[in-house]
Amino acid sequence: MGRGSRSRFKYYLPEIPVEQFETFGITMPAAGHYAEKYEYVPPTAADGLLTEAEFEDKYKVDEASKLRSYSTDITLAPTEHFVGVDTSTAAVTITLPTAASISSGKQLVIKDEGGSAGINNVIIRTSDGALIDGQGSVKLQSNYAAVNLYYNGSGWHIY
Repeated sequence: MGRGSRSRFKYYLPEIPVEQFETFGITMPAAGHYAEKYEYVPPTAADGLLTEAEFEDKYKVDEASKLRSYSTDITLAPTEHFVGVDTSTAAVTITLPTAASISSGKQLVIKDEGGSAGINNVIIRTSDGALIDGQGSVKLQSNYAAVNLYYNGSGWHIY
């Protein structure tokens, strides 16, 4: 499907009286029949409920469009999710977004794409006193290493 078009999938509804469906804004077939299947169309930015940026942040966080690659020290923006690090020429320090700029549940994936973290470590640190599993920083010290992090509202955790 082209960009901006909606993907469609079938959603099967249990047999529930029509009145209950109408409570949730679902239009039922004529004559009050129970629904055997209902085609659900997920929201899009074109629906006017979200701006394009809000839609991308809310529904598209796992797409490759959120991949950023760095070969020098960087402080991550709150919108970043997948972070590739080129360690082929030097060590790189990644500073996590501040707690004030993110929500509980924020996730990051940081990966040594350069394949030289054994020599040129990737150092992941915080700038606001938050800890990463009780530490102020962690290092990726193996070639092609990766780490998954999430923020729980009071600190970062590795999973």
